[in-house]
Amino acid sequence: MGERREASRVTPTEDCIVVHSRKIGSIKNISVTGLYCSCFQDSNCAKNIHREIDILCGHGRHLVKGLKVKIIDSETIAGRFLTNFEVKKCRMQFVELGEEQSCGIETIIDGSCIY
Repeated sequence: MGERREASRVTPTEDCIVVHSRKIGSIKNISVTGLYCSCFQDSNCAKNIHREIDILCGHGRHLVKGLKVKIIDSETIAGRFLTNFEVKKCRMQFVELGEEQSCGIETIIDGSCIY
């Protein structure tokens, strides 16, 4: 099976967080078309839902606000120590990015990530 992604994903070298629905998660990888993140106890990360998120990287040096995304896939991982403490891993696709938002994503990829 061939690679379906349009753009290669990179891993942040610094802490990069995603904020959505009053939840905060850690970005595992990112590209110009989307990202993969994990969040604690987020029961609203269901497939095909549209959201608006903010991304913050590099100790606050890079902030991209109001990104519209579509949840492509999600997975729930049960907590090891507390049964009600779970992790959601989500794959998100960017939709309807403005020029400033696209530039912000490219800046994060160029300045805060390893290839």
